[in-house]
Amino acid sequence: MSAYAINYHYDDHTSVPFKLVRLKPSPDGDRNTPAHRHNYYELFIFTEGGGEHLIDFAKLKVREKSAHLVPPGSVHLLRRDERTKGYVLLFSREFYFLQLTRTAYLRNENILNFRNRYWEVVFEKEEFTQLVERLECIARETESERPFQQEIICHELNLILYRLMRNVSDTTSLAANTDLAALELPYLISRHFREFKQVQQYCNLLNISSEELNKQCKAVFAKTASVMIQEQLLLESKRLFLHSDLSIKEIAYSLGMEDPSYYSKWIKKMTGENAKILRASLRQLYH
Repeated sequence: MSAYAINYHYDDHTSVPFKLVRLKPSPDGDRNTPAHRHNYYELFIFTEGGGEHLIDFAKLKVREKSAHLVPPGSVHLLRRDERTKGYVLLFSREFYFLQLTRTAYLRNENILNFRNRYWEVVFEKEEFTQLVERLECIARETESERPFQQEIICHELNLILYRLMRNVSDTTSLAANTDLAALELPYLISRHFREFKQVQQYCNLLNISSEELNKQCKAVFAKTASVMIQEQLLLESKRLFLHSDLSIKEIAYSLGMEDPSYYSKWIKKMTGENAKILRASLRQLYH
């Protein structure tokens, strides 16, 4: 297994700004594809379901008229039935940002990614029919070479994502919030958590006091900035426990934790389990 190191400043080598893939019936159900992750979003929309989809540490059923979002950095493994069909939209943050104001982008980024690291939506028949119409519009545009092709595709993508976000339980409270520093913090943490562990380091990036940042974080996320940093470190630790062949000591170093013994104590404090037992329990998910 690889260490799954990700450079969050750039999309990885398989990335394109946008791509639509038709998910066709597969005799092997994608069983030759190992668990992996990307620096871009993947949105799976299933017209016919069957099978399982593991996204980080959640096991979701592949159901008809449903959508699964895999945010950047999440590790996922799709094991679908032979009959499963649908669409997959691959898009980078930069492409998605194309037609949004900065406020709207940061708000939506938190709904799509940081407030819900994975989620699924199951649609009613009428709403799902409208969703498929949007997807087919995108498919037609990708096959054309007419002016404003990218702008039209981006517009249709945003319509699809807004339909999805309406189904997220905490959308309402976040949609009304305009505190840009707090909204930007999760994205900064995802980029810098290996090098920056202190709240003040993020305050310096955001040009804001720690008191004001924590006030905003509590209002928007119901937690402090320090807790958000710790949660990101723990999430990445679990991903590496599950998917890499690195030792606990090597994982500590890869996360910028220079004292492996302190790292082991930190894992115990955060989870109630020692690192080896936690790794064994996580790996049962993928067997």
